[in-house]
Amino acid sequence: MMKKKKIAAAAPATIASLLGVSGAEAEIIHITNSYDVGFSATSGVSWDIDQGGGAEAGWSFSNPFGILGLNPATDGFSVYNGGTNNNLARLTTNEFVSDNANFSPAVGGILSGGILIGGAEFTSGVSGFMGFQFDSEGTPFFGWARVTFFEGASPAAGVTVHEWAYDNTGNAIQVGAVPEPAAAALGLGTLALGAAGLRRMRKDR
Repeated sequence: MMKKKKIAAAAPATIASLLGVSGAEAEIIHITNSYDVGFSATSGVSWDIDQGGGAEAGWSFSNPFGILGLNPATDGFSVYNGGTNNNLARLTTNEFVSDNANFSPAVGGILSGGILIGGAEFTSGVSGFMGFQFDSEGTPFFGWARVTFFEGASPAAGVTVHEWAYDNTGNAIQVGAVPEPAAAALGLGTLALGAAGLRRMRKDR
């Protein structure tokens, strides 16, 4: 079942002042809707990154040749490349995805003949992070995805997309960053305290 977590992008002025945050604070959307591409399938899979009902990208797959690619479904989608032959970059959690990154609109042959070619920075069977951007009403949103590629002859070749996240304000996002439950709980706790205080003020009048 798809789980979608987020933190509020803006808070009422009283709560924001108590928390010491601004109304323009970033909102990270984290989606854990795992899915597979390839393996015994005969075609690709559309990727609805923002879960809005329309795909931003699409994984192409050719079986039995084990050819996997990632292509834009909209003009604004592109992937973080490693700077060498537009290969898909494998990112670490101390990196950021931003407009300073090297992006390619598509990566063909991530797997070719069941071997990691365009995805050579990744290790078969080991999960890793990739970066991407997509356009939302003229604003580029930056995100990361945790994926595992599998080499091998059909039907062994494919990719599992485990989870992904993006910042919906257009800010850079740190690879692996997700909403912090503690921050959300603090916000709810402050809201409860504010409501209790308001009730007391009304009672004292």
